[in-house]
Amino acid sequence: MSSYALLVAKHRVNIIEDDTNTTVEMITNLRCCQELFFTQKEKTNNMIYEAIMSVIGFTTFVASYFIQLLILGEKPSPSGGMSLQGCFLMLFIFIILVFILNPILKFFKKKCVTKIKDIKLTFSSNGLEINPNIKNSNRKPIFIDTLNIKEICIREQEILKGSGRDSYTVRMLNIILVLKKSIKEQFTNKEIKEIAIMEEIEKEDLEKAIKLAEKLKKALKI
Repeated sequence: MSSYALLVAKHRVNIIEDDTNTTVEMITNLRCCQELFFTQKEKTNNMIYEAIMSVIGFTTFVASYFIQLLILGEKPSPSGGMSLQGCFLMLFIFIILVFILNPILKFFKKKCVTKIKDIKLTFSSNGLEINPNIKNSNRKPIFIDTLNIKEICIREQEILKGSGRDSYTVRMLNIILVLKKSIKEQFTNKEIKEIAIMEEIEKEDLEKAIKLAEKLKKALKI
């Protein structure tokens, strides 16, 4: 399988071509696509859950550190140094705490978090259809006419990896669809002028990303 085919398979892209038309189908779970179909309450609940997870994660890490100090009978070091024994003990305590908290976190996630597992994007000469593909739901597909599509471009984005002293940034590529006239999210008044079609493509895959973007343009006939 070619490297381009691997990229297409990784991002669940299906390209259908004949003598006159090209249709591209893509399955995604990108947050920006999901949020087109969220109510304001769902967005707020998702943000609250993420904030709670961040607080719990930090608190659990700090608690693990101080518990291992109590067990080993050590005092906090101003330099932040830790023995190998302390590191392993802290990791073990952290895993135990996460295991204990996991059922509670799952309960809150089930109650608070809204997530659309898969969204189908269909590019054709008529335009782009964004379908949440959820049965028994009031979330309807969104259709963007080809005449309202300005361009499909590729942009670099810096993404922060890791945390604390071990954090670093990497440059990734995103395929962006730019509209001539903004559309509104289905359940809010937020205007959308750009939609990320594909995110976090490795920089070395630039040529493959360009080739895929050209396929999307061909399907849309722009």
